[in-house]
Amino acid sequence: MIRLRLAIAALFVAAGAVTVASAVGWVSADAAQTLFIGLWLFGGLPLGAWLLWSRARRK
Repeated sequence: MIRLRLAIAALFVAAGAVTVASAVGWVSADAAQTLFIGLWLFGGLPLGAWLLWSRARRK
């Protein structure tokens, strides 16, 4: 359960970092959008699939 919480926290920290970088002007809006898509495709979707699989396995 600790790993799950760390993974979720890491996703939110990364999303926050992208938001701050975009707001400050370190990255363009297009780059920030691409980073968000990458975060959720390669982070959020596998994490969600793993959650569903692990809950189904418990039942």
